[in-house]
Amino acid sequence: NGDFSKKLYSAFDSSSPYPEMAKVVKEKYSHLEGMLEGSDTPDVEFENTKGETVYLSEFKGKYTYIDLWATWCGPCIKEIPSLQKIEKDYHDKNIQFVSVSFDKAKDRDKWLSFIEEKPLTGNQLIASKETNKILSKTYNIKMIPRFIFLDPEGKIIDATAPFPSDPMLLKLFD
Repeated sequence: NGDFSKKLYSAFDSSSPYPEMAKVVKEKYSHLEGMLEGSDTPDVEFENTKGETVYLSEFKGKYTYIDLWATWCGPCIKEIPSLQKIEKDYHDKNIQFVSVSFDKAKDRDKWLSFIEEKPLTGNQLIASKETNKILSKTYNIKMIPRFIFLDPEGKIIDATAPFPSDPMLLKLFD
């Protein structure tokens, strides 16, 4: 995860002393540029628990920790207690928590019931098929759970942020 960084990737730009190698690197990895730190996030839309449309840009102004998950994902569910603890510990800090479900539209009621049963806090959103596709392409998401950390301007700090159960997350937040 940490090997794909802006500093390293930038070494293969037009000023690289190895233009042939730079060309190969750019061809092979250009689809991952959206994951690089400092990259803008796509302003995709979601639906909240009330059925209202919410845009990712609405979360600018604070650091944002995004949890991409689904009700059918065992590893996602396993992270919920750790995520709830961190949300509580950082409640009064300059950070907000956004959980985005990748459940299908037909499973919206299952998602809503799951939120109530747990009970999940933070900003609970569900992604449409199109939003899921955009996020998956931009951040090379092959599996969930996946965590993304944004700065207050909505730019990537870490597109493969540590899981809530990983002590490295607290170091990143602090």
